[in-house]
Amino acid sequence: MPGIRKIALGVAATGLLAGPLALTATEAAAAPSMAPITTSIQVYSDDTNLDEYYGTDVLTRDSRHSWQEWQLTQLDDGSYTIRGKHFGKCIAATGRGQKVTQSPCNSGNLAQRWIVDTTADTTLIESKKFKGEVIQAHGLDRAVTLEAKGSGRAAQQWGLYRK
Repeated sequence: MPGIRKIALGVAATGLLAGPLALTATEAAAAPSMAPITTSIQVYSDDTNLDEYYGTDVLTRDSRHSWQEWQLTQLDDGSYTIRGKHFGKCIAATGRGQKVTQSPCNSGNLAQRWIVDTTADTTLIESKKFKGEVIQAHGLDRAVTLEAKGSGRAAQQWGLYRK
């Protein structure tokens, strides 16, 4: 009998140790992702903001316009989706020199994933799909495009802020 008690005690101790570990793993897997960041996004070259512009194109427009709030949602890989608050579509890269567009959000679509440093005063908005390609402004009421990353280019430097 004493041998059986030792085995039973060993099994019970193992269960007690494994229980908290299993719970921790379950809690970690079920942990909610970071809450979206609601922000306006302004380019440093001319102080215009990214604008949803009727839910198709993405333009830089005067900061007084109203369709300029975006939700940045961080994904498991550290990249973000950028969804317009008015039309609810996400911005998508279509290739170098091409307009950045809006389409129904799909976090599985690499074209809708962006690398953004939300803690910096200025940041590049780099495509996850097209490495080394960033969003670039081209002036008031003009579409933004995806262009090769160039150091110090004010048309590629963006600031996140609350209107």
